[in-house]
Amino acid sequence: MTDHDKVDPDSDAPTAPGTPREPGSEALLRPHTDHRSDTLIGETIGHFTIKRVIGAGGMGTVYEALQETPRRTVALKVMRTGLASRSALRRFEYEVQVLARLRHPGIAQIFEAGTDDEGEGGTPWFAMEYLVAAKTITDFATAKQLSMSDRLALFAKVCNAAHHGHQKGVIHRDLKPGNILVTSHGDPKIIDFGVARSTDSDLAVTTLQTDMGALIGTLQYMSPEQCAADPHDIDVRSDVYALGVVLYELLTDGTPYDVTNQAIHEAARIVREDPPTKPSTVNRVVRGDIETICLKALEKDRDRRYQSALSLEQDIQRYLNGEPIAARRPTLTYQLKLLYQRHRAASVLSLVLIGLLIASVVALTWLATGQAIALRESERQARRSQAIIDGITLLITSPSTFDGENLWDTTTTWKTVLDNGRKTVEWEAIDTPANATHALHVGYFRLVLAMGYLNCRANAEALSLTQDTTLELQKWFPKNDPNLLDAHIMEAKALMATGRKQEAVALGNSVLAAKIDQLGAESPDTLGAAWEVAMLCAEAGMWADAQKICESSLGDGSILRSTYVKQAIDLLQLLNTLPLDDRPMLVQSAHEHLLQEGSHESLAQLLELVNDELGFTPRADAALATLDAMKQQIGTLGPQSDLQRAWRIHRGHALEGLGRLDEANAMFQSQAERDAGRTNLDAWDRNVVQAALQRIHDRMGASNE
Repeated sequence: MTDHDKVDPDSDAPTAPGTPREPGSEALLRPHTDHRSDTLIGETIGHFTIKRVIGAGGMGTVYEALQETPRRTVALKVMRTGLASRSALRRFEYEVQVLARLRHPGIAQIFEAGTDDEGEGGTPWFAMEYLVAAKTITDFATAKQLSMSDRLALFAKVCNAAHHGHQKGVIHRDLKPGNILVTSHGDPKIIDFGVARSTDSDLAVTTLQTDMGALIGTLQYMSPEQCAADPHDIDVRSDVYALGVVLYELLTDGTPYDVTNQAIHEAARIVREDPPTKPSTVNRVVRGDIETICLKALEKDRDRRYQSALSLEQDIQRYLNGEPIAARRPTLTYQLKLLYQRHRAASVLSLVLIGLLIASVVALTWLATGQAIALRESERQARRSQAIIDGITLLITSPSTFDGENLWDTTTTWKTVLDNGRKTVEWEAIDTPANATHALHVGYFRLVLAMGYLNCRANAEALSLTQDTTLELQKWFPKNDPNLLDAHIMEAKALMATGRKQEAVALGNSVLAAKIDQLGAESPDTLGAAWEVAMLCAEAGMWADAQKICESSLGDGSILRSTYVKQAIDLLQLLNTLPLDDRPMLVQSAHEHLLQEGSHESLAQLLELVNDELGFTPRADAALATLDAMKQQIGTLGPQSDLQRAWRIHRGHALEGLGRLDEANAMFQSQAERDAGRTNLDAWDRNVVQAALQRIHDRMGASNE
């Protein structure tokens, strides 16, 4: 973020100076301040050195900080001292660890979290991705004067990011424009993905005690079930509703309800009961299919809503492609209307009409089957998300004495917490009548516990839990059921951690074969399993097997050039980081495709692949060849371009890796001279070049001696 950006530490959303801030959680505690905000500058929290304050509010302060390893600039959010109870601190720490595993270009990455105890009860903090010159999605759309189709394409990327979080068992629960930022390159980033949830109970009490009206802004984006104030009655469809409100605002520059002058209980009633204002009455351009999509996302009854963010994204893509949307029945008249819009010439319409009549029955049957499969999968993910949330709630609840005093304190170990959670879930398994739904609910929580045991190196406990889970699920589900297969993947990880490498890889391969048979080789679920199994092979030192899995899953590589599939990109990056002497053909093909495309985004992706080769594999010569091939396109960007600067630094590293120290020294020296004329370059970026020069000079001096 630049010095001209103001950041709300509770939503991390930058706004221009003087711009009215969206009312929300940041307003709840505005009278409070943290006396540590200024004194922390220059101090170190964890392994982050604080440089300056980016923004401050009631919940805490966001700082620009420098991380030592890996060396990078981060946004460090430090919660206000004494704000949360001890149980809230424990919830915060555990939840951010879960969120740190989210890997998606549309979600601002959380790198690390912890608690800084200065004798005042513990201050939680977390380090996240540093976004430069970002705007909220609505402000970006207005500033760039985006067309309707461009707004929808941007919104579809947000849906994809939200769906990724849902697949990982994380529900945001506070999606709104202030929590959806767009970078200067036009890339959306969801921030605060679930972090606000860790202090919900504290916020609810504080809201009632301070400013009832401050909740109104956020309430506009809350689903009817959220307004009912039952935290256990919330699933991924609540986020779908919030996305519907954001879509409504992108289309109309307004919200579906006017609750600005209402009491909080009346505002909540309006959201629960009153129909939203139709978008077409505000903006006549928003008629037909896009209004249908928006209103389906805003359904009061969540069973009538899109059942996942992915379903919403897919309907947006269908609309942009001129295809029938799933939100309305694709009647023949409706399809002919769309066909006419794509092929206005009457001669073309008459030629395809006969073929359309013959194919319609087959097409509709295929579409219904695909929708049924997608619906079942979205329902499975929703149940999985809710089970994990309920399990985490059990996990973080401290046992207490007869007097109600918590038995946990700051000396309590993470394994103690896990052991208590394991006892709790076993008691619940015994006390509740056995059925498939309950077995799955308990199974998901056991797998969460197993991951916790693996993280604290209690590998035997993790293996015992995963094996008990798979044995129990086998009583209720067939051997190729996705729920049972996911449990086997976690069992394979536990086997690997205990040193049983061959068994781990064999089990992983059997899961992958079953997923291919059940879902197809190009299913995102199958590709995700392929990545997990390839990682097991890599951990076992079976590089050739890992390479084979990556290459067979990616096929001819066309999936990398089609609609964005994150799991395919993950496989390519894993393949690129395997310690192989020669560059794999798929990686070479990806290099050539990105180079031929030549856009700013494709060149940036190509530099990321080159960076992997320089950092993990002995292929400096291949990396240098790619960098030289990029030279002409990079040269058109101008000497002050950040992309050109990255290219020059990568090329210097490649020359250094090949032992061509004189050329590397000249490259870094040239860049240092360019940096001297730039006033907007921070110290860390300058130090990268200076450190390289010092390292090369030392090597050259040693060589001369």
